[in-house]
Amino acid sequence: MTESQQSQRSPVELRADLGELRAELGETVDELAYRADVPARVRQMKDETAEHVQEQVGRAREVVAEKAPALQDPKVLAGIAAALVVLLVVLRRRRT
Repeated sequence: MTESQQSQRSPVELRADLGELRAELGETVDELAYRADVPARVRQMKDETAEHVQEQVGRAREVVAEKAPALQDPKVLAGIAAALVVLLVVLRRRRT
């Protein structure tokens, strides 16, 4: 806009433009403050990552519960543990 066009604008238009400029400046200042506050951004990223990991763990638990319901039985778990112990003993004896 040329200088003559700006001088022809009404005070209402100028105030509206001034309001828009102030809003844009406020957004810019907020964005700069956010970028400068590195510790807060690190905390935010940590919280988001922790939430994501918790969601993944929840999904994994659901899949395990669906796919292997027998693994929830303590007798089955004790049998698996006993088999692993026997396997380890056999492997150690073969080494010596």
